[in-house]
Amino acid sequence: MRRDMKQTTSIERIQKQIEQLSTSEQLELLERITHELRVRSIPRRQTVEWGSLYGLMQGIWDEDAQGYVNRLREERD
Repeated sequence: MRRDMKQTTSIERIQKQIEQLSTSEQLELLERITHELRVRSIPRRQTVEWGSLYGLMQGIWDEDAQGYVNRLREERD
């Protein structure tokens, strides 16, 4: 309970400091905080190990990929 009280006191102190800022300064602070929160919440892109995908769709089609491409080329000509 003491920790919550201490945190509330800190937040109230910060809020009073923010209230002393001009409206444009408050908006700038809000934009900075929003940006920081977005950066933290966006998950980092994971790299794909392309080798792990090899053969993943094997058996889905009745023909292999090269046969499929060859057939499409023949039909087009």
